[in-house]
Amino acid sequence: MVNLIANSGFEQDPITVEQDGFWFLNIWGTGTVVPAQPFSIETADVYEGARAIRCHVESILEGYFQFVVGSFKVSATALVPGQEFQLRLAYKSTVPLTLTVQGSLAGTSNLSQSIDLPASTVWTLSPWLTFTIPTEGLDWFQFYVLSNNQIGDYLVDAFELTSTVAPITHIVTLDSSPTGVAYTSPIGVAPFTVNVDDGTSLAVQVPSEIEV
Repeated sequence: MVNLIANSGFEQDPITVEQDGFWFLNIWGTGTVVPAQPFSIETADVYEGARAIRCHVESILEGYFQFVVGSFKVSATALVPGQEFQLRLAYKSTVPLTLTVQGSLAGTSNLSQSIDLPASTVWTLSPWLTFTIPTEGLDWFQFYVLSNNQIGDYLVDAFELTSTVAPITHIVTLDSSPTGVAYTSPIGVAPFTVNVDDGTSLAVQVPSEIEV
């Protein structure tokens, strides 16, 4: 399946612009965190490609923080009610993480799902987080991985978002006596499938034996 995330492994800049296809690196909270900017591009320890993102936290003083790496998917016209998506990433972490997807319609949140990721000292592919676009639709959704008030390190790489929407099938049945075709006995139905140029399939039912 096609990965729907642009720059899924942080190989291109920019990675801090909050718009479709780019990444944001955020610190949410109050107090003091050391270092003040815990995020950096990692080139020595990656899952694939040449770069990953590292979050390194040495201390948290008088506060509570969430450390977030995420991206926006704003292509609302492509979000079909009932369409199913799957999301995963590669990570390496000394602290537990959470992978979350959220979405809203007209300012009201109507999608929120997450899975917990245990600490791992080696690069690990997360389980798939599966979610479905609500029947009322979405204006947008975003996804992110975060650590909650944890001192330590985590690295993320190779995000993957795929759609598992079922293909559309067109069914065409031939007339029982088309011009120029005479059926022989016995008459049966032998369906076969033909690919069409919109990426869907065309199922055509024809007699099992024909004589032209």
